[in-house]
Amino acid sequence: MSHRAFDGYTAPQTANGVDGYGTTIRAQSATGTAAKGGDLILASGKGTSTDGYVIFQAGNTEVLRITKSGFANVTIDGYLHTTGNASLDGYLHVGGNTTLDGYLYTLGNATLDGYLHTLGNTTLDGYLHTLGYNLFDGYVKVNNYVSIDGYIKVDGYTTIDGYELSFDGYAFAPFIRHLPMPTPGKDGYNLTIKAQNSTINPAHGGNLVLQSGDGYNGDGYFRDGYIQLLSGSIEQARIVPNKFYMLTGQRINVSNVGTTPFTIPDGYFVVMVNTSVSAMSINLPSNPILGDLYQIKDSTGSASTNNITISGNSHNIDGSPNYTINANYASVLLVYGGTQWGVL
Repeated sequence: MSHRAFDGYTAPQTANGVDGYGTTIRAQSATGTAAKGGDLILASGKGTSTDGYVIFQAGNTEVLRITKSGFANVTIDGYLHTTGNASLDGYLHVGGNTTLDGYLYTLGNATLDGYLHTLGNTTLDGYLHTLGYNLFDGYVKVNNYVSIDGYIKVDGYTTIDGYELSFDGYAFAPFIRHLPMPTPGKDGYNLTIKAQNSTINPAHGGNLVLQSGDGYNGDGYFRDGYIQLLSGSIEQARIVPNKFYMLTGQRINVSNVGTTPFTIPDGYFVVMVNTSVSAMSINLPSNPILGDLYQIKDSTGSASTNNITISGNSHNIDGSPNYTINANYASVLLVYGGTQWGVL
């Protein structure tokens, strides 16, 4: 029979006000030179159909269950530190901090009251909820939703298959951005925020919505937030309720036209027409949208001889099918009002 040693009592403590004694199960220590201490093995029974599992309890509360495939449900009031990989078939609840030198994989939910730091990859089929901050040197993939009261830093990539990535920003202003490029002489990478494509015909692609916060208006005053558009650190434009205005100089799309007839395509705004050789015919788009705006100008100063005839392309221009520019260097600004074009 192998040696059995118990430090303390295994029977319940019956005296009032006296704490129970601790029980230690410990493998043998080695006192010889260059000798390894004995391993502590906790093994469940092997079954003919299903193997047993190992349960750790605090009082009557199950804290940790180890099954044949790995850890099941884990509840930790302190912190978790593992130098390898953590694989959980159930959920993970940590009351302190979690540091993983490997990766974290859980099929259930992960709730952390502290912070999570992993040097490997993190895959969660449940949800991730943390009150602290998260630092990932690998990637994080969450198939449900992510609720973050602190901040999240990912040096790899992030995939969220659920509904929403939300930040509790009452105490700070969160950023969604790349980390700065640390390599001298190397350009920063592009950051793309794109709505969903549609692959079924006919269907519209998803809209991209950038929305500022609603302000309190209970006293009759509106205090909605605004949207800033910056290039680098310089604000170029600002969108406030019902208004869009530029804060710096404006650059527009200008196109030079020297062939006739010419139909204005989408994306054009100012059309500079070369009248030095012959009269020119310009066709406005055949399927305009309310608010479309085009400016057409004689760029070479010969319109009095070589007129520019602008066709509404099945839509009238102030009641007429065509509009003519017949003065040198003259121009016209046209807007589509829903049924016809109007001269501004």
